[in-house]
Amino acid sequence: MKNVATISNKISIFFVCFLLLFTSLQAQSTYTVQEKQQAKEKLLQRVKTYSKKDFKKFHSRLPKENPLQEVLSSYHKNLIVLQNTNEVAEIEQLPTSIRTPAETEEIQAVFIAWPMFAYDINGNQVSPISNNIGFRYLSDEEYAAVIQILRQFPFKEDSISASLHVEIVAYTPDVDGNSPYAPVWAQLAVAIQEEVPVWIRIHSGQDSVDIKNYCLQRNTPLTNYRFFMIPQGGNDFWARDFSPIGFYHGDQDSLAFVDFTYYPGRAIDDSLGNYLLPQLGYKLYQTSLMNEGGNFFTDGNNRIFTSSAIVESNAQNDGQIIALTPNTNPTYRFRNSMTSAQVRDTLRYLFGADSITIFQRLQHDGGTGHLDLYLRQLDEERFMTTDFPEVYNNPQFPDYKKIRSHVGTIRQMNGPYNRPFELPTMPLPTNDDGSFSTRGNQYTQDARNYINGLLVNNTLIFPTYSDMLSGNTVADAEAIEYYKRALPGCKIIPIDSRILSPSGGALHCVTMQIPAENPLRIEFAPARGTFPVTMQNYDITTRITNRSGIKDATFVWRKKGTLQWNDMKLSENSSSNFTSKLSLQQFVEGDEIEYYIHSESNNGKSMNKPMSAPKGYYTVKIGNITSVSENKSFDPIGKIAVYPNPIYSNATFEITTLQPITTIIEIVDQLGTIVGTVFKGEIGKGTNFLPIKTESLSSGMYYIRSISNDKKSIIPISVIR
Repeated sequence: MKNVATISNKISIFFVCFLLLFTSLQAQSTYTVQEKQQAKEKLLQRVKTYSKKDFKKFHSRLPKENPLQEVLSSYHKNLIVLQNTNEVAEIEQLPTSIRTPAETEEIQAVFIAWPMFAYDINGNQVSPISNNIGFRYLSDEEYAAVIQILRQFPFKEDSISASLHVEIVAYTPDVDGNSPYAPVWAQLAVAIQEEVPVWIRIHSGQDSVDIKNYCLQRNTPLTNYRFFMIPQGGNDFWARDFSPIGFYHGDQDSLAFVDFTYYPGRAIDDSLGNYLLPQLGYKLYQTSLMNEGGNFFTDGNNRIFTSSAIVESNAQNDGQIIALTPNTNPTYRFRNSMTSAQVRDTLRYLFGADSITIFQRLQHDGGTGHLDLYLRQLDEERFMTTDFPEVYNNPQFPDYKKIRSHVGTIRQMNGPYNRPFELPTMPLPTNDDGSFSTRGNQYTQDARNYINGLLVNNTLIFPTYSDMLSGNTVADAEAIEYYKRALPGCKIIPIDSRILSPSGGALHCVTMQIPAENPLRIEFAPARGTFPVTMQNYDITTRITNRSGIKDATFVWRKKGTLQWNDMKLSENSSSNFTSKLSLQQFVEGDEIEYYIHSESNNGKSMNKPMSAPKGYYTVKIGNITSVSENKSFDPIGKIAVYPNPIYSNATFEITTLQPITTIIEIVDQLGTIVGTVFKGEIGKGTNFLPIKTESLSSGMYYIRSISNDKKSIIPISVIR
């Protein structure tokens, strides 16, 4: 009994001191420069004692809640039911002719939010909630003592909860020598600045000095950068999720931005666009639709992909914090909830989308439900996805079948040139010891992947999970080779991201690309694979646009094994289409043609397609495939053939099936436009001969596309008049 009484007395004394401490902190709202400097020095001394675990607890992908919330019976009710004010603000009228560029298109900069420490007047680190207010972190001893108090005095819930909301005196960047985060941001900044300026969020002018000095001490100085001072500070560093998304509009491709509503509890980050974009002179359109940038991407051709997390979050009506002062509990505004149909309609309106694909969210991806943890785009016709090994196909990892289903959905889609999307896969990273975490509740604790990287024009920056001392260096090296094959000519930069993945993200999650001004856009469906040896010409068609018009368009080619590139001028026809013919009679079977498109605008802009040219380029072979195309992906189909090829008048499509199938066989041109139908309906088992009529077609290269049982195949044909 004596020990119990002693503990109770200690808790009571702690409780009194605890409340007196916070009451005194809240009594004063302004501090002198000297007091703030002393507070910063105290914080930095504390930071020097942090372990890696200490650093990690200050950053989470999802908003932090009051540390006591799980033991406060009335806390959630207080947050949500305090004020019944409907959010009435609607997005203003958007401009016409909206197009949201893909991440694979040219960009002018990359925005990052350097990790920061927020602190109170005593130098204690604070988790920011809204402007100048945050949660005061508790030590393990303090937390245990408060729990004891709450159990003895449950009527003190509100006052203790409120006492954790303290005033933020200032912020300072994380540039501590022991920090596991600062090196990642330094590597990111240096990698980005080799291609475009890196834009960095800071709180004060001194922050820029601290960051530059830190990078200089690492012998990786900042040379191509711009700091953006946001006096309100920030909640965390997950820039992908809270940054506005750029789009083009009108016939001048003017650049503007749309800003989603961010997580409730991240009010400071949610307001970034209001402070960032006025410094740049761009128009910002805000919407009450709640979503995060990691759960949104477009192919640049009016198609949007997201997950059901956007539907779930918008079905709720809790919005952002609108009132919070020291020593009080926050008040959230109420939002108007949305149905799934309303979410789709809003996305169409905001981003000029023709197609919205909403995949079912994963259960074990680190907690966000975001697509960028297992799916990315390589170019307008190719996606890349994580290939989870067969060992993940078990009842404890239901996401295995979900991902397979999502990939199957994309495989059934056509890209902008009416050709099926390609989906190369990337292996799944292992744990440091080479093992896999095959149970969902294990994998979600550290959802590693190689997909969550950033394409910065001709450079790919992506997450790896090893260094000179630990991790699976062999697997990381293989991932680098995968990307070299997938993105020829691009510079590949790996960054060890093991400090980020346990929080539910990686490098894509902490960056946001800024679309280019004055874009020069080249739409081109490259010929890949093999040309028949009998094919006379390669008919080249590309659409090139720029606000000032096109000065020059060139098809640049060479035969593999030669060094000299050959230029062939493209002629403009109509609607910004440029065409020409490459004679194939100069090549023999086995030759390979390497090629790309180059263009210059009237206002001095130049661009290549692919962007990595001439280091990267397209390749097509000359081979003996005049009539037969074996297609192993067609399970019920044994053989398909087109003859004669080239076609001078009419031709025959021969298809041998192992069972009756329903099929559609079409003729498409090089821009993916359907220009004829060969057959549509059911064909019987055995060999079938279908006539191909080409009277209405001009000379040029086309494709015969067959779709059977949701599987697709393409055979190139040449029509000669």
